[in-house]
Amino acid sequence: MISAGISDKRFNIIVIILSLLGVILSVELTVIYYNVNFVHNAAPSFCVLNEVINCDAVEKSAFAVFMGIPNSVWGLIYFSIMLLIAGLGSFDNFFSKEFKNTKSYIFSLATVGVVVSIVLGLVSSLYIHKICLLCYATYVINFVIFVLGWLGNGFVSHYKVALADFGHAMSKENYILAGVFVVLVTIAGLYYVNESRIFLPDKKIDLNNISDFPRYTKNVISGNVLGSKKPKLIIREYTDFQCPFCSLSNSMMHNLVSEVPDVQVIHHDFPLGGPCNPKVNNTAHKYSCMAALYSRAAEKQGNMWGLNDMMFQNQEDLSEQKILLMAESLNLDIAKLKKDAHDPAAMIKLKNDIKNEITKGIQATPTYYVGNKKQVGVMPYSKFKQFVLDELKNQNK
Repeated sequence: MISAGISDKRFNIIVIILSLLGVILSVELTVIYYNVNFVHNAAPSFCVLNEVINCDAVEKSAFAVFMGIPNSVWGLIYFSIMLLIAGLGSFDNFFSKEFKNTKSYIFSLATVGVVVSIVLGLVSSLYIHKICLLCYATYVINFVIFVLGWLGNGFVSHYKVALADFGHAMSKENYILAGVFVVLVTIAGLYYVNESRIFLPDKKIDLNNISDFPRYTKNVISGNVLGSKKPKLIIREYTDFQCPFCSLSNSMMHNLVSEVPDVQVIHHDFPLGGPCNPKVNNTAHKYSCMAALYSRAAEKQGNMWGLNDMMFQNQEDLSEQKILLMAESLNLDIAKLKKDAHDPAAMIKLKNDIKNEITKGIQATPTYYVGNKKQVGVMPYSKFKQFVLDELKNQNK
């Protein structure tokens, strides 16, 4: 058996503990993936701390899936295999007798895990521009297992031992048949998953079918006002159409006015785009100013909330062409809409509104004024609703 800086028994126990933690984290990430991709109006997870530290945004991105399967599910499989190897290797059984050097197997598997972790970490930082704390926790677990397996042993010696040991065991007919069976089941499983798309939400919404979009006309008062006509509490929201948190906020506000009858929500635009916001110097939200102008143009035709809902649901593409397709599905007058959106006076009005909002202390999205209380950033819906209910009680005192 290969020499080690840490005994095999202790190493296996540590790997069992870390793998169990990895399984728990992977399950939680899978739940988050399901909620953000399949549950309409799902509240933000506890892992949404700000616009950068945001597990939900990472799990909603195109990079959250590999070969038709969510990365979180791959992680669950990976840590389960780690747990199985370490668990079987800790006791005298058929596995430990045939596959003797479990530490080398675990180290070899951890090498793959570390490489994948580095790639996913770079993708998260350089392409998604978001950080998933739970994902990074699994990367740390991979790295710790890798380092513990490395102590006292060289890279090459581990790989040589693992290959030799595995090759010797697989020279037996029953293991060859078992290996072929596993490969065939894996191929069949991947084929089924990709053909059925069971893990993939249908994000291509038919813009010619208005029924694909939720409509909240029963709660719209007029213009940019939603909820009660005689409110006991007014909430002012300041949002950006390319802000993921603002999409959640939009859903939350519609839910709130449906469930709390004495509340009114007033929508305000605060685009984080350079063309209209003097405090912003980036291209991350390059369509946000134009989207705000089209929202205001739709308000003149009495359907601001309808277009807003569509734009919030299709944040991955808010080009003018896509916005116009959305507007067509709402039966808006496209010629008038384009004219109103491109009216120089509309941009001047938007810029003046943003300047006034900045003087009031608005700096980020979403920002709310619940009555006179300021709240920056989205919070879980249940918590926000309770916050509103508490303010209503204070209003009635």
